[in-house]
Amino acid sequence: STPRIVCRQAHRSNPATSSPEEHFRITLFNEFLSHVISQLQDRFVDNPAHSIALGLLCLLPSKCIHLESGATLPTELAQAADLYAEDLPHSVMLSTEYNMWVTKWKGQHVASADIPKTLVDALHSCSAIQFPNLHVLLRVALTLPITSCESERSFSQLKLIKTSIRSTMTNDRLSGLALMKINRECCNKLTSAEKMKELVKSFAQLHPRRMKLPFMLGDS
Repeated sequence: STPRIVCRQAHRSNPATSSPEEHFRITLFNEFLSHVISQLQDRFVDNPAHSIALGLLCLLPSKCIHLESGATLPTELAQAADLYAEDLPHSVMLSTEYNMWVTKWKGQHVASADIPKTLVDALHSCSAIQFPNLHVLLRVALTLPITSCESERSFSQLKLIKTSIRSTMTNDRLSGLALMKINRECCNKLTSAEKMKELVKSFAQLHPRRMKLPFMLGDS
């Protein structure tokens, strides 16, 4: 139901509407869409680093097949290549490799419909020998963080792991406990007896005991 409409309201929205649907569309839905659009624009449009990084998406074969063979390097991809020029093995050959990449997938577009639509599939289909620069750019695109949730999650979990009674914990143990805490969904898969046996066996093989104790109940 629509809240009570008064002549003057200072603490909430008070539009003159004819139905509850129109009221909540104006007061809630439109405001939520404006917030989402502004957040996306601040992150991907107004941020130069992120807008340049988005140029790496031009390497997707699903986008390359719509380009003409022998076309010049897209502007977005050229800007991203300039940003990561120090990581490229042969940056002068990038335009040639990209034309070969486009020609390769345009030829397979007619014969097969199994064209990679994700960066992971594109990396598996990209030869590091034939396309060294594109292979590096695809690896860079896959390692770029989408959000800062993982780093913030690690900081929030740190105060739960390293308490006052664990002040002498070493860095290796702290890193291991933090990974287990953050990725506890993967650790929960080790709850079965078979998985636990495999884990104990792997740990025993990695850290074998050097000291062998005699069996005290056996014959001397």
